[in-house]
Amino acid sequence: MHDFGQVATVPVALRNIHDQSSAVAYMVNYSVDLETIPDQARQEIRRTMQQISEAVTTVPAASPFWSSMKESLLQIDVEGWRVVYRIDVARQQIAVIELHQLRK
Repeated sequence: MHDFGQVATVPVALRNIHDQSSAVAYMVNYSVDLETIPDQARQEIRRTMQQISEAVTTVPAASPFWSSMKESLLQIDVEGWRVVYRIDVARQQIAVIELHQLRK
């Protein structure tokens, strides 16, 4: 596991499917250095995190999912890399906090 410090914040404008008239802005904040990752994996990680940020806007505000997210870390494996992230609903942010290559 590596801590590279805050590197990039990517705004993602999203539409809430439950309210067709409003847009919900989530930021994907990378506290890891994506530039050290091979290009194909880096692009897929960015694409995956954008898809996750779009998916969370479809979860109703009253869902128990949100209370479980308060202290939860999530992870997903993408192109041989483990991406660890946290969803901060209050800040409308997804923070990628760890990134490391998986052993083969």
